[in-house]
Amino acid sequence: MLSISRSKQSFVQPFMPSVIQQTEPQIGQRTMRLLPWVLAAFLTACHAAPPAEPTDADLMRADTLRPTDAALAAKYERACLSCHGVRSAAPLTGFSPAWQPRLAKGADVLLAHSRDGFNGMPAKGLCSDCTDDDLRGLTAFMSGASQ
Repeated sequence: MLSISRSKQSFVQPFMPSVIQQTEPQIGQRTMRLLPWVLAAFLTACHAAPPAEPTDADLMRADTLRPTDAALAAKYERACLSCHGVRSAAPLTGFSPAWQPRLAKGADVLLAHSRDGFNGMPAKGLCSDCTDDDLRGLTAFMSGASQ
């Protein structure tokens, strides 16, 4: 327990977090009660399957895919292909296992992440002239949702 003189204790006590006011055995008891749940959560995470990795065939396919709209294809080649057409942290174009968790979040979330940037992706994927409709079309194309 923290050592505080009696005169200061009555002033400080209302401002002290309840954890500091407790004695060490009480903190230990709480920790021991929570420990099995924390360990179970960690062990459950260990059993999750690792994300699928694209094969060389997936990479070759991604290199050949282009949107059917010529203007969208030009934007894809200029802004998206350098990250989404190679093995990188970005989801590979046409590689469904990488896109499924993102699609599950919904079209509005995907658009917001595309427009505003998210994790390693810069805002608009460095496509400064892309509109929201362009971003929706490019995301649908890359994820395979447009097929």
